[in-house]
Amino acid sequence: MFLHDVLEHAYEPSELIRNIRKISKKSSKIFIKIPSADSLILEMMKEYSVDATAPFHRTLFSKKGIAHLLKKEGFKNVIFLKSDIKNYGWTRGISEKFKLGKMYEQLRKNKKFVKLDYEIDDLFEKISTKVNKEPVIFLKCSQN
Repeated sequence: MFLHDVLEHAYEPSELIRNIRKISKKSSKIFIKIPSADSLILEMMKEYSVDATAPFHRTLFSKKGIAHLLKKEGFKNVIFLKSDIKNYGWTRGISEKFKLGKMYEQLRKNKKFVKLDYEIDDLFEKISTKVNKEPVIFLKCSQN
């Protein structure tokens, strides 16, 4: 089973995990991908980060927090996987912070700007990884 950007939207993450445990086989592997509460973009951009946008992301987890929840709900063998998954949003967040959102959206219509926008986001994502504040948590676990 794969929860790809799902858990952070749940009203009751514990209940969702509990129900997944009930319907999955003991030998099933569960893969989870969620935004990290310990990411550099959240630390630097705070409320301007796409990950902190309510009501879309109701709960954010750190590695410690998600491991605790999974173990509490009966999952074992929580293994954090290396991932090169990116969670872009740096330039959009910066534009919102400085109240330039409309201008940013206009610029996004220009192909050269889109390329530059991607390169800036990619640079910040690489920095995030180097300082161990990755934007994404990717893990696998099982009941046995």
